[in-house]
Amino acid sequence: MPRDEHFAALVRTLVKLYTCSLEAGEMVLCLDEKTNVQPRCRVAPTLPTQPRWPTRLEHEYKRGGALHLFAAFDTRTGRVYARTAPRKRQVELIEFLTLLEHTFPASTTRIFLILDNVKMHKGKLVQAWLGEHPRFVCHFTPVHCSWMNQVEQWFSILQAPPAASQRFR
Repeated sequence: MPRDEHFAALVRTLVKLYTCSLEAGEMVLCLDEKTNVQPRCRVAPTLPTQPRWPTRLEHEYKRGGALHLFAAFDTRTGRVYARTAPRKRQVELIEFLTLLEHTFPASTTRIFLILDNVKMHKGKLVQAWLGEHPRFVCHFTPVHCSWMNQVEQWFSILQAPPAASQRFR
């Protein structure tokens, strides 16, 4: 199959998953990782607004290292399931998948996962885990089309400066 036809087929599959009516017990989760998130804790707490005093926000912060955020966006409800980890490897992805496995009841019989094409998503350990958990069905975005994974919009809102993120409320 020529590349353009393969690309079109992948896009059609994703669009169908995003727009079709799901059977009872099915859900679509867009899953990805946001790397090197840097938590920055303020040195002093924010003081609330009071009569004749504006909100006082500490400008100094201390860095908390870097974390990797694993997130799964439910395309029907908008709910995001997430956890952080100090590293981004197959082991941490499997831990996140296991968290998802325990989050959803047995009545959720099929969980369609939308993933990008990074090597970690297709690694041997992950494939072995998926083989033991058949209710998870993976679909991959076309190469260079990670923007087709809807969790990317949530990441962009999360990463937006505070003033910009007010638009999304």
